[in-house]
Order: sequence, then C-alpha cells, then structure tokens
Amino acid sequence: MPTPVTERKTNLITLFNDLLVLGTSLRVAADCGEPRTLRSQLLDLFYQVNQAGNELSLPKETMKAAGYAVAAYLDEMIMISNWPQKHQWPELSLQSELFGIDTAGQGFFDQLDEIWSARPLNADLLELYYLCLALGFEGKYKLQGKDQLKALVQEMGRDIQAKRGEAPPLSLGETVTGIPAPARHAITTPWIAVAAGTLFALGLFLILMLNINRHADAVAAQLKELGEKVVTLSR
Repeated sequence: MPTPVTERKTNLITLFNDLLVLGTSLRVAADCGEPRTLRSQLLDLFYQVNQAGNELSLPKETMKAAGYAVAAYLDEMIMISNWPQKHQWPELSLQSELFGIDTAGQGFFDQLDEIWSARPLNADLLELYYLCLALGFEGKYKLQGKDQLKALVQEMGRDIQAKRGEAPPLSLGETVTGIPAPARHAITTPWIAVAAGTLFALGLFLILMLNINRHADAVAAQLKELGEKVVTLSR
C-alpha cells in the first residue's frame, strides 16, 4: 500500500511530466524507431525520475505506485499508436521490465482502488492516476464500459477537489459521492458542485496540455539524440 502523504510538498505530476508528455507523442506516432532503443530511453527516463524522487525523500512505495501507473499508460499509448513495429512491444513492455507483470489493464484499477480508499488520501498520487486516465489510458475498460470509466474519472475529480479544500458546499446536507456534507448549511444548488468538478478536471488537463505544447520539441530532440528515427508529432 502506498504511503500516504499528508503535505503536498512535491507534485508527482511535475516529477513525471516528461514521461507523461512523451506518452502523448507516442500515441500519435507513425514511427518510434527501433523498439529496444525506445524501451531503453524510456527506462532511462524512469531511472531519472526515481533518482529525483530519492533526492526528494519521497516514499518508495509512493514512487513505485506512481511508476506503475505511468508505465501502464505508456505501454497502452504505444499499443494504440500507428507504429508498424508495435506488435513487438508486448515482449518489451515497461510494466514487464519494471514490475514483472503484464496485467496492468486490470492492475492499474486495483492499485487505484487501494490508493483511493487509503486514509489519509494521497491526493498527489490520485491526481497522477487521474491524469493518466484523462490522457487516454483505458485498460480493462477499453473494449467495454467506457461510460463507467467516464463516471469513475468524474468522481475522482470531485474527490481530488475535496481533498484540496476546494469543494463547494451543498444545500440541506446533500452529498455527492466522495465529497463530505458541509459543516454549515450553505445555500447552493447541486449543479454548481457538478460544474465545479468538471472545471477542476478540465483545469488539470489543460495545465498538462500547456506543458505538452511547451516541451514537445524537447521530447522530439531527446529521441533524435538516440540516433534513431524521431517520433512524428501531430501538430
């Protein structure tokens, strides 16, 4: 079970930013170069992130849970790309190399359940899982249950918002799943809670998309330095 973090001293999304950005590039890639070289570069980035986490004294179980989510996300982005050599990726997958498993389609959500039910809630870690889903990870929901996945992501957004102390009060002691009833009976309408949760989710997504636009060229340059074919980015 990941160790809860009660103070938000470090943002895991910032720490894993380069890998998250690279995932959006890989998803639209027409050519990712040589498979083993791509895996080597991705593993190097994971190593750098783990080193940074150690320097920041982040709990190892938190880093492991975060790395698991991002590895699952990257593996899926590669497998849904148009890269002709993606059929080789299951034998080279990040989840297999880093965690010795190939069941992240289910495991991602099992891990999410543990993180979400832990108290105190590790909101940074929940945000990272939330963002992997917002960026397109579907796992076990890929073939069916997309409406259920959408509802899950919306509920996650509301819980993260509540943890950050930004949840709007509801009238008459009413509650939305994951948001405790307010101590005071403020007069507001239920649609405000829904709208605020949606805006919060959109805000997180837009923040990362700004980072993607800012760093896309740098990511492409990293791939080029390997001497392999550069990932084709869609503009």
